[in-house]
Amino acid sequence: MLYFVLIALGLFCVAGFFGWRRSDPKKWTWVDVVYYPLVSVGVVVFFYEVEGTRAAFVLSSVETLHVALVDGLLGTVGAAELSEVTEAALAESRENLVAAQARQAQVATLEGIRSVAWPGVILLALSMKFAKGVAAYRTARAALV
Repeated sequence: MLYFVLIALGLFCVAGFFGWRRSDPKKWTWVDVVYYPLVSVGVVVFFYEVEGTRAAFVLSSVETLHVALVDGLLGTVGAAELSEVTEAALAESRENLVAAQARQAQVATLEGIRSVAWPGVILLALSMKFAKGVAAYRTARAALV
């Protein structure tokens, strides 16, 4: 989290510097055209991340269920008493558990990428808008003096 705050401060400082140096309002008309689509993309990615978190919760529940099922099968029946049907059920449950764990790892990887992407996109859009605001402030201040 600290690295994100440091990156945000650095980005806003750079944007403020460029806004101050290039204070001609005509040079900043393109910002609105880029700002609104970037923020829209950031919000969509944010909601997509929430969906990924929900999927990870469901997969975690499935994993817990399969672990309980495997433990229950092993606890009720001794290893020497396992019949072919019980062994098949146990093998199927283990396969489902491995599949759930693999899917959960995949969701966690995508979630990690999305959790960095959406704040970055929104931060970039906001820093551009900030630079435009600094340029407008400098222009208005120069007009008053």
